[in-house]
Amino acid sequence: MSRSLFVAPLIAGLLTATAAAAAPTIGKPAPGFSLRDREGTLVSLADLSYPGKVRSHRPKHVVLLDFFRTDCKPCRKALPKLVALHNKLKGKPVKVFLVALLEQDEGQEKLDRFLKGKQLPFPVLVDAYAVASKKYVAKGSGVQIPALFVVDRQGVLRARHAGLQTKAQAALNKQLTDLLK
Repeated sequence: MSRSLFVAPLIAGLLTATAAAAAPTIGKPAPGFSLRDREGTLVSLADLSYPGKVRSHRPKHVVLLDFFRTDCKPCRKALPKLVALHNKLKGKPVKVFLVALLEQDEGQEKLDRFLKGKQLPFPVLVDAYAVASKKYVAKGSGVQIPALFVVDRQGVLRARHAGLQTKAQAALNKQLTDLLK
């Protein structure tokens, strides 16, 4: 059996397993993950937001995770608001990440084309194998996006927002203000 014939069903199985995942619970530890950004750097939630004392080599951050796909119109519409929010938070202990879910057909190429020429001020993490999405945005037989999650400096999930509509943005601003006190 060729390698590609073996890998395709394996990936399909992983994506199907996504349906069985339970949504993360607000007030509980955020599901951990490690993903690579578009430059190949490994980013781990546990290195940014964790319980206990601050590690001298790893300062704690509030983390915003925005799950995104290029074929999601509300995701694309919310992107400028996420950039504005990131710029507003500059200099504060907050890390913003766009978590890119890849479309089934030519997902990486579509993502590359979409981001070409865009100067995003935060890293884009590529969730090529649904590592994070199966923990955060799985629902039924698919994923629910747009979705933005707030993780506090102790690694606890504090909020989930379906996109950045005006009402959600006001709530998010208050949550961030409270978490940064």
